[in-house]
Amino acid sequence: MKALSHIIFVILLIGSFSAFSQTETTDSVLDIETCRELMLEHDYQIKIAREQLHIAENSRKSSFTNFFPSLDFTGQYMLTNKKWYLLDENVFLPVVPFWAIDENTMDLNPEIMENPLISGIMIDPETGGLMTDNDGNPVFLQYAYAPSDQFQFGSKNLFLLNAGMTQPIYLGGKIRSQYRISKISESIQKERMELKEDERILNLEKLYWKTVSLQEKQILAKRYKTMLDTLVKDIENMYDEGIVTRNEVLQAKLKQNEVDFQVFQVENGFSLARTALNQMIGFPLDSIVKLNDEILAVQVYTDRDEMIASALQNRPELNVLDKSIQLADEGVKLAWSRFLPNIVATANYGWYNPNPYNGFQNEFGGDWNVGITCRIPITQWGKRIHSLNSAKALQQIAELKTEETHELIQLEVQQSWNQYLEAFKHVETRKIGLQQAEENLRIQTDYFHEGMIKLADLLEAQALWQEASSELLEAQTELREYEIGIKKSTGQL
Repeated sequence: MKALSHIIFVILLIGSFSAFSQTETTDSVLDIETCRELMLEHDYQIKIAREQLHIAENSRKSSFTNFFPSLDFTGQYMLTNKKWYLLDENVFLPVVPFWAIDENTMDLNPEIMENPLISGIMIDPETGGLMTDNDGNPVFLQYAYAPSDQFQFGSKNLFLLNAGMTQPIYLGGKIRSQYRISKISESIQKERMELKEDERILNLEKLYWKTVSLQEKQILAKRYKTMLDTLVKDIENMYDEGIVTRNEVLQAKLKQNEVDFQVFQVENGFSLARTALNQMIGFPLDSIVKLNDEILAVQVYTDRDEMIASALQNRPELNVLDKSIQLADEGVKLAWSRFLPNIVATANYGWYNPNPYNGFQNEFGGDWNVGITCRIPITQWGKRIHSLNSAKALQQIAELKTEETHELIQLEVQQSWNQYLEAFKHVETRKIGLQQAEENLRIQTDYFHEGMIKLADLLEAQALWQEASSELLEAQTELREYEIGIKKSTGQL
C-alpha cells in the first residue's frame, strides 16, 4: 500500500508540474522516497543504461538463433561474352561394332585382332598386319566426324537460382560458448545498470539533504535577521531616550546589514541546490517545491563484521567481477574450440538456365543436393596457441581483480564506518554546543536589558547562537551523508 501511494503521488505531481512554463509554487511536500522514484524514471544516465541492457538482451537472443539452421535464397544473373566449348578442334571418332566391345570392361575385345576386318579395323596391304597410326593405335574402317563448333553451349544470359539450408552439427563448442558469453554479458549489463542506479541515488540523496540543510539554514538566517531587526528597533528607541550612543546604533545596523547579506547568500545557495534537484527528478528547473525538512532518525551501525559480510554479498561490483570470471572461462573454451573440427550439413535446390540437364537448352532446369562438410584444422603456425594463452591470461586477470576488489571493499566499509562514528559524535557535541549557546543568549539578553552588559556582548551572543545552530545543521547533514555512504558501501541503497 505504501508503494502504491507513492506511485499515485508521483503521478499527481508529474501531472501538476507538466503545465508549468514559469516559476510555480505548490503546497505539495516531497520526501526522499518520492524523489527517488521520480529520479529513477527521469534520469538520462539510467535511461541510457536501460537501453544498453536492451542491446545486451537482443544480442543474447541473436546468439541463440545460431543453434537453428539458416535458410537463404540466392538469385544470380550473368551476362557472358563467349560460349563454352568442350572441344578445342574438330575430331574423328572411330566407329566400332558392338561385338568388338567387351560387355564387362567396355574396352575393345582382345579377340578383334583375330578378325580385324570384321571388327572394322583396316589391314596394311603391304605387311598384311593391322594398320596403325603414328601413336600405334589401330586404324578403323569408319570414323564419325565431330566438328568442334557443334560442341558449344551457354548463351549471353545465364541464370542461377538456389534455395539452401545450412545446419551446424558440431563446431567445437563455438556456438554454445558464444551463447553463454552473450548471457553473461546481459547479466553484467544488469549489474552495471544497478550500479548506475546506486550512483545516481547516492548523488540524489546527498543533494536532497544538502538542499534540506540549506532550507533549514534559510529559516535559521531569517530567524537571526528577525532577532536583529527587533534589537535594532529597541536600540533606536533606547537612543531616542538617550540610553545608548549613536555608535551603538550604527554597530547594531552594521550587524543587521551583514545578516541581510548572509540571508541573501543562503537563499541563493538554496535556489541553486533546488534547481539542481529539480533537474534530477524531472521537474521544471524553476519549480518551487517544498521538501520534507523532518530530520529522520539515523540508522545506528555497530557490527562492522556484519557490514563487511553485507558488502561482500550485495555489492554489484563483485557480481560484475564474478560474471567477468565466467566470461573469461567461456573465452578460454572458445579459444579451445578453434582446435576442434567443424561439421556442417547442407541441403540445396538449384535452378539453372541454360538447363544442364537437357542439353543446355534455353530453359530452367533444377535438382537438389545434400551434403556434409567436415573441416579439420591442422596448423596456423601457432596462432591458436597464442590466442588460447591470451584467453587464459584474461581469465587470470579477472580472478586477480576480484580478489583485489574484495580487499578494497572491506577497506571502504571500514573507512565509511569510521567516518560515520566520527560524524555521530560530532552531532552530539554540536547539540550540546547549541544548548550552551541558547542558554548564553538568554542570559546575555536579560543582562543587556538590565544594563549589565554592552551591546557588543549581546551581538556576540547572538552570533554564537547562529553559528552553533548552523554548525549543528552541517553536522547533521554530514552524518546523513556518511549514513548514505555506509548504505552504498554495504550494497543497501
